[in-house]
Amino acid sequence: MRKKKQKTIKKIPMGKLITKTIRGIALVYTIAALLVGLGLYAFTLVQESTQTMHSLTSIVAANVDVEDVIAVREAIEKINAEIPAFEGPADDAEFDYTSWFGSIPCMPEFQRVLEVLNPVQTAVSRVESVYLSYIDYTRNRMVYMIDSSMDPSDVCLPGTFEDLTGMRTTVDGVVSLDATISIDKTGLFIYGGDALLDKDGQVVCNIGVDMNLQFLFSRLGIFALQLMAILLIMTLIIHAVSIHYAKKSLQPIEEITAVADRFTENFQKQDALPAEGIYKNVDGGFIVEFNKLVTALQTLEDGLHNYMDQLNAATRERERISTELTLATAIQLHMLPNIFPPFPERAEFDLYASMDPAKEVGGDFYDFFMVDSDHLALLIADVSGKGVPAALFMMATKIMLNDRTMLGVSPSEILAAVNDQLSRNNVMEMFVTVWLGILEIPTGKLVASNAGHEFPVIARSGGAFELIKDRHGFVLGGMPEMVYQNYTIDLKPGDRLFLYTDGVPEANNERGDRLGVDQMLNVLNRCTDSSPEKLLKTMTEGIREFVAGAEQFDDITMLSLTYYGTENDDGLTLDATIPNWETVSAFLEEKLDKMDAPVKAASQVMLAVEELYANVASYAYEGRTGKVTVKVTPSESGNGVAVKLTDSGIPYDPLQKEDPDIGLDAADRPIGGLGVFLVKKTMDDVAYERKDSKNIVVITKTWQTE
Repeated sequence: MRKKKQKTIKKIPMGKLITKTIRGIALVYTIAALLVGLGLYAFTLVQESTQTMHSLTSIVAANVDVEDVIAVREAIEKINAEIPAFEGPADDAEFDYTSWFGSIPCMPEFQRVLEVLNPVQTAVSRVESVYLSYIDYTRNRMVYMIDSSMDPSDVCLPGTFEDLTGMRTTVDGVVSLDATISIDKTGLFIYGGDALLDKDGQVVCNIGVDMNLQFLFSRLGIFALQLMAILLIMTLIIHAVSIHYAKKSLQPIEEITAVADRFTENFQKQDALPAEGIYKNVDGGFIVEFNKLVTALQTLEDGLHNYMDQLNAATRERERISTELTLATAIQLHMLPNIFPPFPERAEFDLYASMDPAKEVGGDFYDFFMVDSDHLALLIADVSGKGVPAALFMMATKIMLNDRTMLGVSPSEILAAVNDQLSRNNVMEMFVTVWLGILEIPTGKLVASNAGHEFPVIARSGGAFELIKDRHGFVLGGMPEMVYQNYTIDLKPGDRLFLYTDGVPEANNERGDRLGVDQMLNVLNRCTDSSPEKLLKTMTEGIREFVAGAEQFDDITMLSLTYYGTENDDGLTLDATIPNWETVSAFLEEKLDKMDAPVKAASQVMLAVEELYANVASYAYEGRTGKVTVKVTPSESGNGVAVKLTDSGIPYDPLQKEDPDIGLDAADRPIGGLGVFLVKKTMDDVAYERKDSKNIVVITKTWQTE
């Protein structure tokens, strides 16, 4: 036998590993105990500060004269009532504070209340400020009344305020500031307060207290040093005892480890298991578990010899199958159209499709292609079975359907011819369900036929998704000489079509529940975007949420189409209804995008057109349904856009409506007028004329070009 060389491999002794482990555990224990101790101590200090804060508010409530506070509040409220709604100390940098509120601090009632607040603040060194405030719901503000702060740069002057947005208030009008901690550039603070009540128990104002918590750091530092000393002593004792008993008990494992190293070394050198029984003479020592380990290793060594021979043979076979499946997957994926958008030059429609096979290859497939310049073919199918046989049957079916469709015949004739071809010599007795439709692009007329496939789903412009319960013919390949029926779907601009295989509604979660058609429709209706790609991604995410990690048992294939219609020189003409705004919106977005409109300008144009369109849809035809035409052209300057809306409704000139007085409160302004006012303010030009019994409004927006 050839002499084997000893290979030196750097290893970490078990004793050293155990030592490091014990040290690591001790370190984690020490840090955890230190953090818990510091946390509990800090919590106690904060609780102490909170109690002090509430005691101070109670002292203020007991000593302040409520009538004085009411007098100050009424004076501030009276001044605030005279200030215009859009002005104030926090709203306008040029606001003359002194002319409005300069008299408040001179009030004897103000001074008497301040004489109560100042001693309360100075009684506790950590108190930064004691102040009174009240809630102004009319303007959604917390208004400051009196502040005891000795720092002129930090005092809250009478009449100044903060927006209530984000603050929690009680039903009695008290701002909830109970034990709230904040950090700013000046340090760590806790602030809170309580309500001051009158003799009838009604809230007069809020009593607020701000306390500085900087003292926490020094006290926590001293406590941390003391706690660390105690924990260090305990950790050293535990460490020493644990190391001693670990080393004494685990000495026999070194021999087992050395033998395992030799076993591995021999295997690496020979690329095979050692022929001799390397574990035969190993002594497990006095520990029962080690002796059991040696016996198990001896048995394992014997079994590994047999297993390796079988594994090598199985690995070679698996690699061969894996290579074939990888090739089949690549072929199948390249058989399906997978470049999106598939027809970027066609603005009349948009479509997207996806297939997610349950195995490496699947039996589902989709296809779409132009029959001629005016006709688009759409199909989706599901072959019985899974794996390679289904994929082969799928490829044959796809080629036959494509060839027949290009002949220009109807969908029912195509399905009948392909069914006869598949039924001949179908020794595997496989079949395929197919939905096939041919869209006449200029008119939106979709002629379809169904060979045992799932019901298609449609969403009319602005509406919800619903099933089209068409008449099913027999599956393809099941029986020759079958007859199939055509039916027609008239697509309007903005309509969306969704096709799918049974893998979608039959997706299962771990409990065995199916997604179902109703839940599928609910998921589809989550997507309000007209993009087919976003619709399919929404559906995929909905399936993923439902199955929650359960294994996919069937292929999932989907196809979606959005029909925009054919645009002519006269613009986009459609029924003036609120749901049709989505179609107009998509039309405008496409036009503005082609003009490279800046985001801000595009948003303003979209908002202005939406307001004018809503007026036409709501009022122009007095309850009837009429037409509206939207035409988008470049502005005369070339760096802008002009949008013309034309309707045949009642005469209405929006420019004649008087602009609203936005200086008035909302309650005092007449209803309406803000929308047209917004259009005039955001657009560079707005023009109206009544011509040929039609209302014509043209808005123009220009932008700067770089």
